[in-house]
Amino acid sequence: GSTPGYLATVIDALVAGDAGAGIPAANIIIDDLFYADQNPFEIDEAGEAIASATNAGVLYVTSAGDNGQEAGVSSTSSVYLSDFDGVAAPAELLAIDEFLDGFYVQSFGGDGFIEVAAPLDDLCVFWNEQPNPGATPTYIVWVYDDSAVAGTYEVSSIGVPAPGGCLGAGLPTGAKVAFDQGAAPVSGSRLMVTGVRNLVPATLAYSSALFDEVTAGSIRGHAAAPDALTVAASDLCITDPFADYAGCAELSISGFSSDGEALGTDRFFWESDGAGGFTAITGGLAVSKPDLAAAGKSLLTRASAGVTTPNDFYGTSASAAVTAGIAALYWQYVEDQLTVNADFVAETVRGLLLSATLDVGDAGTDTSSGAGIIDAPKPFDDGSGGPIVTPLYVDLTLTAKSAGASLVLTSSALGGTAGDTYAASCTDGSGATWASLSNMTPGTPYPIQATPGAAVTCTVTGSVP
Repeated sequence: GSTPGYLATVIDALVAGDAGAGIPAANIIIDDLFYADQNPFEIDEAGEAIASATNAGVLYVTSAGDNGQEAGVSSTSSVYLSDFDGVAAPAELLAIDEFLDGFYVQSFGGDGFIEVAAPLDDLCVFWNEQPNPGATPTYIVWVYDDSAVAGTYEVSSIGVPAPGGCLGAGLPTGAKVAFDQGAAPVSGSRLMVTGVRNLVPATLAYSSALFDEVTAGSIRGHAAAPDALTVAASDLCITDPFADYAGCAELSISGFSSDGEALGTDRFFWESDGAGGFTAITGGLAVSKPDLAAAGKSLLTRASAGVTTPNDFYGTSASAAVTAGIAALYWQYVEDQLTVNADFVAETVRGLLLSATLDVGDAGTDTSSGAGIIDAPKPFDDGSGGPIVTPLYVDLTLTAKSAGASLVLTSSALGGTAGDTYAASCTDGSGATWASLSNMTPGTPYPIQATPGAAVTCTVTGSVP
């Protein structure tokens, strides 16, 4: 019975801890939760709680989801995600329902409907209008079911208030779904249709998509949150299931693992305004997901009453758990062995995880594996025999003043012990550049002059020998 709002409450509680009960504040939080009705175009309460946790120095690990990967390979779900392409109801659709003559519908490749290729437990539709659950539905979902009598269709229509949600009903194979936009075409919007299948085998071994048309972009909900470390699932080594990833000749991503959209595609358009409403994200916000991948199958055994039986663990739930375990080891190493400001341990650990990856699939970062598959020893096996080198992380805070701002920087390097140096350059909204700062000291406020009322933007760079 949990909801994204309840998850947000749990995240906040884990970040805070409970000193009275002897529960420390969390360093690493992991979840493998999925909510089919999360608006994919809005940073909701869960995403905001993840951002707050990250700002508090927590590493937040979440599974990418077991919702299938890419067109034609979807295993446990299906996604159709695209810009609106409104067309006059075509002949293929009018042959099913002449009522739609004169109405515009989502093209879905030209025939005006998307066909269910395998039984669905639920169907969810979303579009990137401002969330307004109490409003009159602006779009109608038409479902045409010919399972009862061949050649005839049972018609049902469901109005869904913006920005969408789930129908709460299953659909049989062969059902057709149309998305009615009214008497005029709609432009400049995004649409997501998701098919949900709840009864999945333990091995997640489905081989067919649930729609006749599917697209990339099945990572959704808080798994797409910008501040989450989102983990996809890798197969075990294909040529040798017991081989280390680093020595494997053939690496791949599991077919059930959710994928992201094309890099640079806007995903989020709304965020909470803190007062129960929503404010637009100017220009939209693109996210790059997943961040990385890890083992999506763990070879485990269960021991009970002296008897052992196989009890393997599948899915991105497993890959997120693997990642969190490696992160905990890295966290201990960073605290014990590296000279890192305590406020930057999570950021340093995240950087180590991303540097520990082996490329798979398309060269470089991609939408199925992110940076690649984690090989935990990699940062320690660079052959130099020297200490682990991590990037220098710098954060800055600007506080508004009567004629400018006050700038304070913090750094992952501890107070000058590494010979670190910092410089800043600031501009205001008029484009005027205030004198650049050099040899700055972390924690010291620096005044920034600017035209009253102007926006001040500062860039801080740091270096270590």
